[in-house]
Amino acid sequence: MMIPKLLNQLTLIGLIFFCSVLFVNAQEAETVISEEPKKDLVESEIFKVVEVMPRFPGCEEVEDKMERKSCSQKKMLEFIYENVKYPEAARAKSTEGTVIVRFIIDTNGMIQEPSLIRNIGDGCGEEAMRVVGLMNEMPEKWIPGLQRGKPVDVYFNLPIKFRLEKSKTTKEKKRKSRNKS
Repeated sequence: MMIPKLLNQLTLIGLIFFCSVLFVNAQEAETVISEEPKKDLVESEIFKVVEVMPRFPGCEEVEDKMERKSCSQKKMLEFIYENVKYPEAARAKSTEGTVIVRFIIDTNGMIQEPSLIRNIGDGCGEEAMRVVGLMNEMPEKWIPGLQRGKPVDVYFNLPIKFRLEKSKTTKEKKRKSRNKS
């Protein structure tokens, strides 16, 4: 009777030892596994907000940060409105509004994965996407966003307003009708 009891105790001790070895190995494996993906995630993460947001090129010589940001926004607006062609379907239907294009500015200043977040239809969304695509053909690339001093991929939402200019005759009619009142 002693031998089976002793065997049971030895088996139990062996099982406890085996489980503790497995537990320690599992903890070490978890540590290794949990550290590696963090490095990969940081390198491949796409940020929404960073310490230094990406900028449209052309104002690098401006010293003051606020002036540089303002200059960059002005240059981007100039680029957009020089290249946007109001779609004929939108013009015919008097479609107006704001299209929003979302894209990633990568670490090299290139635009990646553009997509429409808001589309007003009648070809305006497609035109906005075309103009955003032209930005990758510019000789100067975007200035990438920075996080902890390193370039990172950053989402960028770009609103593009489509507004038809009112003809002088329409403006004059409105002005005359107000003056009569």
